[in-house]
Amino acid sequence: MKSDKANLVLSVVCAVLCIVGVGLALTFGPELYDTLTRPAFAPAASSVTKDPPVPLRNFALTNQDGQPIQLSDLRGKTVMLFFGYTHCPDVCPVTIADFVQLKKKLGGNAEKTVFVMVSVDGERDTPAVLKNYMRSFDTSFIALTGESDKVRALTADFGANFINQQKTGTQESYLVAHTAFSYLIDAQGRWRMAYPYGMPTDDMAKDIQKILSEQ
Repeated sequence: MKSDKANLVLSVVCAVLCIVGVGLALTFGPELYDTLTRPAFAPAASSVTKDPPVPLRNFALTNQDGQPIQLSDLRGKTVMLFFGYTHCPDVCPVTIADFVQLKKKLGGNAEKTVFVMVSVDGERDTPAVLKNYMRSFDTSFIALTGESDKVRALTADFGANFINQQKTGTQESYLVAHTAFSYLIDAQGRWRMAYPYGMPTDDMAKDIQKILSEQ
């Protein structure tokens, strides 16, 4: 009986999350994905090219070493950026693992590309937590954290968003529904491409190589 009740509660929670995800997508555009579970939304079929490229405003956040960093500090290199958090159950670790593979496929051009995760969970993702998390993937990757309003302003520049999902009546840790796209920024600080979750790393590598060849 307890198992049946647990299954019923889980079904209700999943249904609510899906409804919230759809509402967010309708409100903030087709790029918003509820990433609490993989099956919630099917990934988009292809990347999105920003033509003309979109100049991005500068931002200032804190990296995993507790040091301030701005977008302008990364000028001269291409940047692969996504929004995530360390408690993410699936999408975020898979995206970072894809970044690891992408770095390998870039070969000698890997040193000309910076990989960045911006946390949408600044309350829990302190610099120390982010530093420990990145040790499982690639210590050269940059993890950024900051006040929620600063991060929300940055996500808005990409047409992205995030929202906490607290399970009512429980003491369980909350999850964060957030846009699951990755964004390619060129050496001039301009947004060039948007990639849906699950985009083949071969395709992303080709785009980066092409943009690097323009420099």
